[in-house]
Amino acid sequence: MEALKIALLGTLKKLLPGDSLFLIRFNETVVLTRDWTSDTASLGTAIRALFASGFTAFHEAMIQGLTKMSTHKAPYKVLIAMTDGLNNREPLGEAPVIDAIRSANVPVYLIALGFRGDTAEAAGLASMQRFVQAAPTGKLYQITTGDELVSVYSNIANNVATEDCR
Repeated sequence: MEALKIALLGTLKKLLPGDSLFLIRFNETVVLTRDWTSDTASLGTAIRALFASGFTAFHEAMIQGLTKMSTHKAPYKVLIAMTDGLNNREPLGEAPVIDAIRSANVPVYLIALGFRGDTAEAAGLASMQRFVQAAPTGKLYQITTGDELVSVYSNIANNVATEDCR
């Protein structure tokens, strides 16, 4: 979790004037931790308060994040989501997430942290890849340690700057 915080705090430094974002935390529930803001101090406070626990409502977090994006007036948007566990809360199926991705029509970058490739994890990774494929652009990053997060977030920031996300 500390590596995630470091990576996210570093990403805040790359925001341009007028950029805004929101932060959703998820475990057994999904919580909007910070609504749309360009206040990096407020976002930093929310990031430093993140913690890992319990279940993984990844699908619901994706749906809520994509829905939240549809209400924002900014012309260029991108969804970045990181999970260290398989979705194990409703909705369990992929279809609602894929529908939300197609409806939002935004690039989707997903980060799977610590997935080692057992049968269940392989199925979860395949599901995440289908989510990325449902988006106009994006990428699935599979990483094994939190130390890799800084370079992944930097890579995503570079992609966002050069693709049609700005």
